[in-house]
Amino acid sequence: IVALCQVQNLVDFLLRILEFEVDDFEIFHVADPVTVTLREFVSLIARYLGVKHKIGSIPVAAAAPIGLFLDMARKVINVDQSYLSLERVRELSGNWKTDLSKAIRWGFRPRDDWREQILATVSWHLQRSR
Repeated sequence: IVALCQVQNLVDFLLRILEFEVDDFEIFHVADPVTVTLREFVSLIARYLGVKHKIGSIPVAAAAPIGLFLDMARKVINVDQSYLSLERVRELSGNWKTDLSKAIRWGFRPRDDWREQILATVSWHLQRSR
């Protein structure tokens, strides 16, 4: 599960918080109001791009040892980066749901057009890559 944060939501919150006096250092979680799975995220983008895709999954119990092995192999052959690592397995298998209740108490009203915003971001990247 992933909590996304569209830049418009972040800017809206930052502008909102400037209206208040905050006495102490405070931490706020700001995100879109919905969480999505990586599968939903990838499927949305693939449909938009008209790309056929097959989404499979590897159980965490299998992916973690593979990631650890690739971490060790990367050190031996002196490669800077790999697509899979133990850290990436932990990131992708975690629950990234964000509690917005504090930000909402301060007047944050997140936009819920996350699908449109993701597709606008993909479109922007496509235009930039041409």
